[in-house]
Amino acid sequence: MLPWQVRNRATHLMSRWAVFAFFFVLIFYYFSWTTLTSRSSIESFESEQRIAENKTKTESSPIPQYDPRKLALLVETRPLPHLPALFTHMTTIIPPEWTFKFMGSAEALLFMRSSPVITRFEESGKLQLLPIPGNYSLKDRETISQMFTDIHLYRDILAPAEHLLVWQPDSIFCANAPRTLNDYLEWDWVGAPWSKTAQYGGNGGLSLRKVNKIVEVLANKTRRVGDGALEDLWLTNNLHNLPDNHMPNAAISKTFSVESVWDDAPLGYHVGWLGVHHEQIWDDQKQVDHIMKYCPEVKMILGMKLDNDKPEAIKNMENPIN
Repeated sequence: MLPWQVRNRATHLMSRWAVFAFFFVLIFYYFSWTTLTSRSSIESFESEQRIAENKTKTESSPIPQYDPRKLALLVETRPLPHLPALFTHMTTIIPPEWTFKFMGSAEALLFMRSSPVITRFEESGKLQLLPIPGNYSLKDRETISQMFTDIHLYRDILAPAEHLLVWQPDSIFCANAPRTLNDYLEWDWVGAPWSKTAQYGGNGGLSLRKVNKIVEVLANKTRRVGDGALEDLWLTNNLHNLPDNHMPNAAISKTFSVESVWDDAPLGYHVGWLGVHHEQIWDDQKQVDHIMKYCPEVKMILGMKLDNDKPEAIKNMENPIN
């Protein structure tokens, strides 16, 4: 074979191998791409399937919206005009899992249900409207004390409540408060101190109560009808006597509620019995100015009896001296 023939043959063989190698690479990349695409599709399908399964599980077993063990209770026989607004405010300040009960007279219940926002709360399960049980009259402080020292109320009517907030139409929580109601759940009872010299708090008009501790007291003691100590004083005195009590001191209690003992940033305020304002707070212009900036919503509860018992500082705000 001549030299030029040898060169041509070699060149021809190299060309054939080059073509073969080219097709081999093409086939390799095709199968690699197909495999990767298939794996990606499978992973995408499995991911979508997991999302769908999780969505189905979530829809079939929703997280409970409210916790019936945390209950805020207001008892009132009068159709007070500010109650729907006050309820609306309190439901936004109190942590969202809390439930509400309103016990009222037929007139008060009719008035509450005439409010669209109250109707929505009731339909959603956030609020339950109940008639006052027939064995309670609530005509004065003594009959109210009888109701709130009745073991049947805590053990049966309000079951399964474990943490009970008792509040009245002249009490309110503040949107600017640095603490929430849940920050006080450890205590057996939290309420405003009655005086500057008090070592402990206990006012019942705005108070957080641990139900099992109250049931423990009432299972062993009965308040005498006409007892000089109203329900909040009687219960707190007996709670202190429990060997395993966990009661906060006055310094902690005043951060929960201010009635007659000052605190700069309490969770809330209790104006006083039927709007009888405490001059220690409401006749001090500097303190009133602070409250109006810190908790302006307190104005909702200042109208309870302002015609006959208007604090001097409030009068001065409405009628400034020129």
